[in-house]
Amino acid sequence: MEHRYDFKAIRNGFLCSILGVVLCTSKGLGQTFGRGEWLNLSHTQKLSGKLDLLAEFQLRSLNRFEYLSTVLLRAGLNYNFDKHYSVAVGYYYSEEWEKQDGKNKHLRDQRIFEQYAYDLKVERISTKWRARLEQRFVDDPEQAFSQKLSLQGAIQVPLLADREFNKGVFARLEEEIFFNIEHKDLPDVTFYDQSRPYFGLGYRWSKKVEAEFGYIRWFEHKTAGDTKTNVMQLKFSTNF
Repeated sequence: MEHRYDFKAIRNGFLCSILGVVLCTSKGLGQTFGRGEWLNLSHTQKLSGKLDLLAEFQLRSLNRFEYLSTVLLRAGLNYNFDKHYSVAVGYYYSEEWEKQDGKNKHLRDQRIFEQYAYDLKVERISTKWRARLEQRFVDDPEQAFSQKLSLQGAIQVPLLADREFNKGVFARLEEEIFFNIEHKDLPDVTFYDQSRPYFGLGYRWSKKVEAEFGYIRWFEHKTAGDTKTNVMQLKFSTNF
């Protein structure tokens, strides 16, 4: 039996969920630790019917472009079992800078990651669910090695677009949570690490090129105290 979906009902439910996220996060705006600005460039290059090359580059600044806090590179090889299921392995590298008590602290972070993803489309609505395991190597004697697990869910809904959604305006809602699953007993480390609820609006120029601008409510949980950061992100995505 063929299942039919009510696109308008799904879209309206999505917009209500966005409103709920805004109302929930706005309660803590007075406790925000800082501001951040991120530029995200993401690319997927199809190598064959089953294999893709994944690449991501990020620049992050803090406190209204006061200083560059992070330069991040991520690359991986993705294998598609079918149009829904895929696995990937890859490498992550970042340079991070932080100002503490008038001094600049530098950290180099390298990771190997493995991930599993499930993609589902309902008419023109796209959803993605991803689990990623990372082995983290940091040039800090107190946190030399650890393992992290991240779980992400995302939904993209066209708002003003053509019937096939080849181009047009869309909204995206995401949530990603992070856990420290090995060496969580290290200083200032907890099992529940952080969360990043996100809402963005974007424009699809074609099936291969998208741009979006959005807001991340970045919450970090540490033994020394929780921090909250309002992040504005500009993202460009390509898929060839």
